[in-house]
Amino acid sequence: TALRAMRVSGAEAQDIVTITLSHLVPLVELDYQEIDPVLNNHIIHEISPRNTAAAIARAALYVQRHFGMDAMMWILPSDHYIENERALKLDLRKAAR
Repeated sequence: TALRAMRVSGAEAQDIVTITLSHLVPLVELDYQEIDPVLNNHIIHEISPRNTAAAIARAALYVQRHFGMDAMMWILPSDHYIENERALKLDLRKAAR
């Protein structure tokens, strides 16, 4: 999902924020180490599962604090299947405008 976010949006690794359950953080960090260690800079630990809305709210506060009030946030759940990244990129550009 992080790779897709970077490919589609053009974001750099230092701009990617990941929120995941605390017990999964070591696995995420290992995966990110292979892709780009900088991805490990913004991992938010979710101590217990709440729901997607709670995770998004927590991530939004983190993004505001670390990237500023004008930062744009794109939510990409890791369990979604995206067949057409070209269409996703076009839709993202439309949404960003």
